[in-house]
Amino acid sequence: MRVTPLDVVETLKDRRCVHILIHENPDGDCIGAGYALASALQQIGVKVVVKCSDPIPEKFEFLIPKLNYVPERVKPDIVVTVDMADAKMLGTYFDDYSYRIGLCIDHHVSNKNYAYRLCLDTKASSACEIIYDVVKVMQIRDMIEITEEIAKCIYVGMETDTGCFRYSNTSPKTLRVASELLELLDREYIANINHHIFVEKSFSQIRLEAMLAKTVKIYRDYNCTISVLTNKMIEENNFSKSDYAGLANFPMQFEKTKIGIFMKEVEPNVFKISMRSVSDINVSEICQQFGGGGHAKAAGCRIIGYENDIIKSLLDAIAEQA
Repeated sequence: MRVTPLDVVETLKDRRCVHILIHENPDGDCIGAGYALASALQQIGVKVVVKCSDPIPEKFEFLIPKLNYVPERVKPDIVVTVDMADAKMLGTYFDDYSYRIGLCIDHHVSNKNYAYRLCLDTKASSACEIIYDVVKVMQIRDMIEITEEIAKCIYVGMETDTGCFRYSNTSPKTLRVASELLELLDREYIANINHHIFVEKSFSQIRLEAMLAKTVKIYRDYNCTISVLTNKMIEENNFSKSDYAGLANFPMQFEKTKIGIFMKEVEPNVFKISMRSVSDINVSEICQQFGGGGHAKAAGCRIIGYENDIIKSLLDAIAEQA
């Protein structure tokens, strides 16, 4: 059932307890969306739990608001997912929650329509932009105040999914929403956040990028750059998960690159693929061929096979769209 932000408010406003689930390997958008919605619902007396199968990355911990503790014995009236195109992205929570998701709030064109209610806006820059519409309805109806905490979560989530408003998913509405939120935030504080998220890197991250730069593969016939991070590289250099978080955009830094592919070995001969595009090539359609999905300009999937065979398959898929 397709629903609007107004329907989302009507669905959630009288609930006793809501579980909000954000996807595995959480990013700024799902974290911001989940906690902004949680903060809004808490204002109207709804007990809220935000859950993720993976730890929140350290650089996004500042987004976590102080929520009232809800005992595990309090069962949810409804389970909500945000920024989650496929229930498989629940990670280790899949078995516990996948069969009872009452509402999904998402912006991915590849959404699998797995929830009973779906609030989907594929033109939105981010899930946070849709959450803004939800909390705006609540504000207009005098149900809540859009606090600095909510504004921060939504603003940062929008920033991370638009590459600090650099990507083509940044619409006039996106900038209008950002402007309204910025009225509620300290600009110096936001500048420091931007530096923290988009500029700062640990010595390990810089060392890892230098290592990847030496092994990068450039395919000029496809305007494509590919970098591969293997388990061997991680183990031999003692890299942590935080070191390679956010590397999906790394191949796009090389000049004349129109399509960037970052391959991360998650198990022996199992690779997590992140694809980015600044061309007419729809990388979501390519990733859907391999069981994944996402956006036209940013998508991902998992592929089992040998590194060179996977690269050939991906390049063949790119050639079919060219």
